[in-house]
Amino acid sequence: MKLYSGACERNQPHIAAVLKNVFDAPGLILEIASGTGMHAAYFANRLPHLQWQPSDVQDQALDSICAWHAESDRKNFLAPVRIDAAADDWELSDVPRPIQGIFNANMIHIAPWEATCGLLRGAGRHLVAGAALVTYGPYRFQGRMSESNEQFHASLQSQNAQWGVRDVESIIEQAKPEGLSLSECHAMPANNHLLVFRKQPMLTA
Repeated sequence: MKLYSGACERNQPHIAAVLKNVFDAPGLILEIASGTGMHAAYFANRLPHLQWQPSDVQDQALDSICAWHAESDRKNFLAPVRIDAAADDWELSDVPRPIQGIFNANMIHIAPWEATCGLLRGAGRHLVAGAALVTYGPYRFQGRMSESNEQFHASLQSQNAQWGVRDVESIIEQAKPEGLSLSECHAMPANNHLLVFRKQPMLTA
């Protein structure tokens, strides 16, 4: 039941180095589309000031997260919950509050655009003001990307026409109505990037 990803293992230290600064205060981090559960296990161990709440919508992924959770002795690695990123509203009855951050890795390019819209909508709705949504993966900047990402994009499109490497500018525009703005962009190994969106405080008259 426990799934393993070599790419996930390789990128963990680089992501954790950034998350340590972005999620610097104690609090609960909701991971959307946790996949194997490897990130949840690793970040709970490396970032002990955080409560790490994994989630996924796929049964196979939830089984794998449970297996990683069962092997962990970290009390800040919480049991997974089922959340569909693309849903109009997320089922969060079993998620502790407040949510001080949201993390999402390697979902945006292997899911329909509706999942990205749902991720941004959910972050805008459930994050506290000033909190961060962090996304990780390959992206296109001003219509351009690396040759390896071009090949990856073509491969994704051949598998599913609704998949593909997304334009950062499109994500930024989709985030604006949700009260989110891009505050940081970190280049990562293997032509990936880590984006940090911040929830803006509501304006009052």
